[in-house]
Amino acid sequence: MVASVVFSFWRDAVGGPARSGHLHVLRWMVELKDGRGPWKRDFRSALEVAATHNCLDVVQWLYERGMDYLKLLNMAKHEHLDVLQWTTKVILSNWDVENGHLDTARWLSKHGYEINSLDLSISEDDRVQVVLEALKNDKQRVAWWMLTRTRFEHEASRQIIRDGIHRASIGTLLWIQKDLMEFEECSWCFTTD
Repeated sequence: MVASVVFSFWRDAVGGPARSGHLHVLRWMVELKDGRGPWKRDFRSALEVAATHNCLDVVQWLYERGMDYLKLLNMAKHEHLDVLQWTTKVILSNWDVENGHLDTARWLSKHGYEINSLDLSISEDDRVQVVLEALKNDKQRVAWWMLTRTRFEHEASRQIIRDGIHRASIGTLLWIQKDLMEFEECSWCFTTD
């Protein structure tokens, strides 16, 4: 009973500074070295808490201390792109689609991460799907990046994307008209061939 109370205390004590970005408090806790904690297990939830509250310095510090980085991918649903971008640059930059990480690349691009910094070679069919999902879900930053920074060589791919643009929400259509038409590399998006 006492052990579980102590564990709960440290876990809760670590969560507050992680949530608020008070890295100096976390450092102080670790430097105590009084033999009563906090232990590594007390920091398990702190990494995700810091990531979902966009506390990048805490995320980096916890990662450097060996915390489970896979939890960091959860922050994408909270739209904290700077933490997500740091995580993917540091951790995923060496991944390769050929090694079976295509789903991760799709997920990252679907959630707003700029694929170019991952240096992944994603097939045209997969990029088309990313654009369609972005148009369907009003993820304008993702659609903009994929359409302005990648090339769609096949006319069938271009037609599928044009059809997706026609089915997009009115907000996305207005955004396309305002912000995307000026890019020459996207001119094919608006032809009616």
